[in-house]
Amino acid sequence: MLPKDLCGPNQMLIDENYRDFLKNAHEKYPLLDKDFISQVCFEHPDRFNQYFPYFDINVNKILRREVVGKYLVDELRYDNGEVINMWKDQFDDFLNKNDYDYVIFKEMINNKKWPFPPIVIQYENALKLGCGFYANQKLCLFEGTHRISYFLRMIELNMIDEKDAVEILEIL
Repeated sequence: MLPKDLCGPNQMLIDENYRDFLKNAHEKYPLLDKDFISQVCFEHPDRFNQYFPYFDINVNKILRREVVGKYLVDELRYDNGEVINMWKDQFDDFLNKNDYDYVIFKEMINNKKWPFPPIVIQYENALKLGCGFYANQKLCLFEGTHRISYFLRMIELNMIDEKDAVEILEIL
């Protein structure tokens, strides 16, 4: 589980306390990735602790690494083995309306990459950390359904190539 001082308010990053929380957490845990602090510790600490009750900040690590899109197409799934396409229709709608209000969509259309990396975990590691929510699969998505769904849709539409590299954060 996350230590209490890393458990934020379970609110979106637009919350006024976000910057102070990030600064304090990074000062106390300088080796912990800032995007992990933002997405997990601030926005989803309860869900993280529910999924990974055996996570230990002093033992487990968060690795930032690059992977190619094909790897995500072939290996990455959501809870219970779901293919991550739940935001495909929203992506198409934004694209057809030329609607760039949603920052994730805008960033991905303009830069062909997400603005911050999704959080993933290998299935075996999820089991070791106490997670029973994932089906037997190789790579499990914890956080980033919009980004992954949009990315996979962009590959389907040939807006990006499945050989393009993107960053992910992996829970080890």
